[in-house]
Amino acid sequence: MISGHELIKKYGLQDFELFNLIKSGLTAYSETGRRIIDIDTIPRKKKTLEEIEEEIRARSFGAKNADMPPTTNGNKETIEINIKELALIKFKRQIGNPICPPHCDMMDFTLPRDSEKVKKKLKEIKYFRFKLKDVAKFLPHPKVPEK
Repeated sequence: MISGHELIKKYGLQDFELFNLIKSGLTAYSETGRRIIDIDTIPRKKKTLEEIEEEIRARSFGAKNADMPPTTNGNKETIEINIKELALIKFKRQIGNPICPPHCDMMDFTLPRDSEKVKKKLKEIKYFRFKLKDVAKFLPHPKVPEK
């Protein structure tokens, strides 16, 4: 195994180049040996339409929020239609919760806009570990030192 620091030095990479290699598929491991996976590439658990409808029903009792159909000032049939319409909209828009495989850590590999957060993320990846056989697939030859 080789650290991100060592990889950058040995191959003459910039921090963002290492980041892009990981984003392109170079498998990274934490200091404790857990595989780091991109949160955008793992499956997500989404709620069923029925679960969303039930949540809306439970929260809408006497609701004043414009996002919730009121349970008063309308007949039950109209309210139920509103609940079903709102639930369908929420169902289509949901992103879901990521399902992290066992013995892995998740990381968002989308760089933030804030430059301080970018620096923090690029610093964090220097502590990742990489298997030499994986590195060889992405970087076949170390940088030759200049004389």
